[in-house]
Amino acid sequence: MKVLIVNTFDSDGGAARATKRLHDGLIKYGINSKMLVMQKKSLDANVITVNSLFIKYFSIVKILLDLLPARLYNRKLKEIFSSGWLSSKSVVNKINSESPDIVHLHWVNSGFLSIKDIAKIKSTIVWSMHDNWIYTGGCHVSHSCFNFQNKCGNCPKLDSTFDYDLSRLIYNRKLSVMNKIPSNKLHFVALSKWIGEQAATSKLMSKFTINNLPNPINTSLFTKRDKLFSRKLLNLNSSGKKFVLFGALNPFSDYNKGFHLLQQVVRLLSDYDITFLVIGGGTETVDLGGNIDIINLGKFSDDLSLTIALSAADLFISPSLQENLSNSIMESLACGTPVVAFNTGGNSDLIIHRKNGYLANKFEIEDFSKGIVEILYNSEYEVISNFSKKNVIDNFSEEVVIPKYIQYYNSLL
Repeated sequence: MKVLIVNTFDSDGGAARATKRLHDGLIKYGINSKMLVMQKKSLDANVITVNSLFIKYFSIVKILLDLLPARLYNRKLKEIFSSGWLSSKSVVNKINSESPDIVHLHWVNSGFLSIKDIAKIKSTIVWSMHDNWIYTGGCHVSHSCFNFQNKCGNCPKLDSTFDYDLSRLIYNRKLSVMNKIPSNKLHFVALSKWIGEQAATSKLMSKFTINNLPNPINTSLFTKRDKLFSRKLLNLNSSGKKFVLFGALNPFSDYNKGFHLLQQVVRLLSDYDITFLVIGGGTETVDLGGNIDIINLGKFSDDLSLTIALSAADLFISPSLQENLSNSIMESLACGTPVVAFNTGGNSDLIIHRKNGYLANKFEIEDFSKGIVEILYNSEYEVISNFSKKNVIDNFSEEVVIPKYIQYYNSLL
């Protein structure tokens, strides 16, 4: 079987990292897998790019051009809003020239593939939903908006009060393309139960099947490491302290990651001897307010270093407003570090309340803080930690997930 995995990047962003793990896992299981990207940073020979000077040297221009239509709106939140209007003939030609049995699309925005390009792919297509974009009029994180159920328009992300705004235009363009693609040619994968349920309510998905399959994780790499040794490697003084880790790509500037909510949470924890660790935020100064101990560990360039940081922590917290199937949560649990998060999005696929973490009531700061204290000072902490690791091995490890993908591909052929 020949599989071509298509994603804009091979390392930048959560979707890229999850996609590369699927690609690596397929190769381990003997599948002829290649990964086609717009921007390649890895040294993997099976990761390929399009032999186009424009795409190779002017990819930044394409990214900016794809975002341009949304920038004509006076948006309150500067969240990414992808138009998918830039056609990429050379990308489609490359996909078709590879003659794969399965083309597995993932996150193909930032000008990599246009909406109309999807219909020009000749092979059977599988498309994984890493966020809401596939079934909305342009937004990647829909939050509490459900306009996608009826062609979008009046888009709150654009701060628009018009029915026929950019979101309606993009939605109608998607609908026109979807109507031309046979239902037995295009198939969707929901990485979490939540996103599959949401997508099913969109008119764009009305004739297509949606299968629930999670991302895989390498549990030989992401595994529980000695806590004291991990702290020594990070120069952390662990004398009686509890370490709580918060991290994401752009954790301070990405509103969805909930840093503004975290600032409220820590004010309720001033009586506890807790040190907060932050990763992913570069070298900028972090202010959580009040007399709070905080250490910025910066960015980690490799997964091994990340596992050390996760193992050093007693708890990982994710105050995100919305997550699909969070890489960070899965990685933390695989390392035996419990997680506190809001009961939103796909978090309940990963966190079993009070078994491997705590699912706080949606956006209730007091309950989130209560969860942190309950897990950190739980007399059964080691039981919780061990179950965290076991649950990931049993449900999300390569050994469990990759055979399911192979079986799914075969069923489509």
